[in-house]
Amino acid sequence: MRKSKNLLNVAALTLALSVPGAAIAETIKSHVGGALYGSAIQVSGYSDDEFSGLALFGTGVINDNAGIRGVLAAQEHNDNSDVDSTILEGTVLFGSGLGTEGFKAYIGPGLFSDSFDYPGGDFDASGLHIMFGLGYNWSGVALDAWWSVRDVSDYEDELGVTVDGVASFG
Repeated sequence: MRKSKNLLNVAALTLALSVPGAAIAETIKSHVGGALYGSAIQVSGYSDDEFSGLALFGTGVINDNAGIRGVLAAQEHNDNSDVDSTILEGTVLFGSGLGTEGFKAYIGPGLFSDSFDYPGGDFDASGLHIMFGLGYNWSGVALDAWWSVRDVSDYEDELGVTVDGVASFG
């Protein structure tokens, strides 16, 4: 039940943030794309749990200094392919160069939902994150690299260990 509620909340936020880009396309640039995606969970006293996979993302640019981004990613554990993770992220972006050709840089707060499936169970982590990104816009094409740092409290509650950090990147 909690997993469904968390996924629905993040999906609704991501959809709500994405709709303005589609609804008023004349005034808002948008980018849709795919990415190589990874995340790492640093657990105190253990080796990092690292995941990798693919992501789809959409960015709606409100103006040159503000935008919104939604990400859907599917990953598997790098050392154990029986462990999968599905991630939803919704982020408000603030920066420079978001809507014009050339270099861009941005930062923004957002929400995430990370759902894990493994033999014998599953668990969900959700909360706040902050995204940092750099990129370059050409006419019709954009290249971005971003990194997000996540709130660790749900991971600690679910895993029962001290989590030093959780980050994702695309």
